[in-house]
Amino acid sequence: MTCSTWCHRIRMMPESDQARVPANKAYPAGLSRIFGSKPTPLEGVIFHSRGAVLISGPSAIAAADAARRLLARASDLRVVVLAPGIDAVADLPRAVRRVGGRVVSLTGHLGAFTAMVPVGGGKQEDAGIFSPNDDRRFDLVLDMFPTPLLNMAVPPLGYFAVGDSVPAVVRALETLPTLVGSFHKPRFVNYQAALCQHQVNGVTACSRCLNVCAAQAIRFNSGAIEVDPYLCQGCASCALVCPSGAMGFALPAASELAVGMTRLEAKGKKDILLVHDAAARQAVCAFESARIQRLEFDPLPALGEWFWLQALVQGFAAVRLVLSPTLPALTREALQAKVAELRAILAGIGRDPQAVATLEVQDLAAAIRRVAAAPAFISPAPGITGKSDGKRARLLAVIDQLARKNLRQDAVPLPSGAPLGKVTVDVRSCTLCLACANICPTQALSGQIAPLPLLAFKESLCVQCGLCRAACPEQAISLQARFVSDPARRDEVRVIASDEQVGCSRCNTPFIGRHFLAQSIRMMQARPGALPAAADFLRLCPSCRQRGIAQS
Repeated sequence: MTCSTWCHRIRMMPESDQARVPANKAYPAGLSRIFGSKPTPLEGVIFHSRGAVLISGPSAIAAADAARRLLARASDLRVVVLAPGIDAVADLPRAVRRVGGRVVSLTGHLGAFTAMVPVGGGKQEDAGIFSPNDDRRFDLVLDMFPTPLLNMAVPPLGYFAVGDSVPAVVRALETLPTLVGSFHKPRFVNYQAALCQHQVNGVTACSRCLNVCAAQAIRFNSGAIEVDPYLCQGCASCALVCPSGAMGFALPAASELAVGMTRLEAKGKKDILLVHDAAARQAVCAFESARIQRLEFDPLPALGEWFWLQALVQGFAAVRLVLSPTLPALTREALQAKVAELRAILAGIGRDPQAVATLEVQDLAAAIRRVAAAPAFISPAPGITGKSDGKRARLLAVIDQLARKNLRQDAVPLPSGAPLGKVTVDVRSCTLCLACANICPTQALSGQIAPLPLLAFKESLCVQCGLCRAACPEQAISLQARFVSDPARRDEVRVIASDEQVGCSRCNTPFIGRHFLAQSIRMMQARPGALPAAADFLRLCPSCRQRGIAQS
């Protein structure tokens, strides 16, 4: 095999545990068993599964059959079958606890599932009274309903939605006995609330991470974003789409990442870098070529666009992200959307937009042939651009390193939702109240009231979170996703709205912007029962208003 590899398998089971798991069975998403002689890991979360299995579905016969087969495999499991008519089923092992009825909702994860059943009058009651565990929770769930009780694309650990699929039932019955005991799972996501643009001062905007989480592990609760580490299974989609770096994935140390890039440095100028996860390993390694280098990394989105572009700086002709069939649909869409953004940027800086692309496993051969025939990519300057602080700064630094010099091009439109772009203000509606500048988390917007009211914008800092648009009382702000290739133009602070100050009608002291005053008067006059003198009161500066009130 001639293709070289630098592999980093975050989510693979430790080798010391592999011998204790049935053949061809590995724990998912970084899960590893904790044995009695093994110290409990300090980092991450711990699951305690005591072997209480809930089997539920619409068919008592199918549920009873699954219970029999499961206990035949692992007689020490404690099984509860909750299905309509289960009491009439004969020949069930005495160890099975029968409960007639129907589960209508389910929450939880491995070692801590809560099932709810209807009790009449539209009310629900916890079915934990039937659990053999003291805490009234179920450790494992076999869901045989045609419509799963849990609808997330990546279900929680310990939950198996099999419906009436015979192969799915067989796979679940093989796996359930292996998920008894204590298990450790890393905290894949590092969340920094100070960098988050989801909500500021009660105004909600950016929801990229919430929209892309296939495990529904991210939620907004009590004014803050929360990541449930028990539900998170490390797909890294949130880290990929987060524009500010608030959602970060537990990558190798910077030094290790730098070493990995050094090893991946292209030997020629036409090498192809195939980035893939473990699920696509076999397909990728089927191609023997001196031109191909592969990087196996689980999960695939964790490295992100900076790493993909850095590979071009290292001299690779092309980077191909191999999408395995096991990728969740939301993760697949996030990768494709991010690559579409990068391709528009590459075209805007004078580079081949085909240099970065996604491809399906079945399209590998044709894609490699196309890249092999493509012109060589000329690296502008070998090296690693990792010294800038922050996700945005590092991305812009590597883009600028790739950009052709003296490129005269207008701003490049980007797909809607891209985290680069500008803010546009309707100056006819804007009152320069500066609500947008006060709420902007990245300081892309700034402003002043005196000596002249104005609003300024720095495009390199804007992540298109939408907080300014949501906070504007006049609805005068719109966003435009785009990329400006000229760094100087991107970094300039330009005035996008301005006004003149109006003097007090009594003392002539400048104190308010003309647009703001006019809007305030319009709002005052539109109120029912407004007095004619109210507008005159607004034209007074604060000092003159105070004197007028005292004199009256």
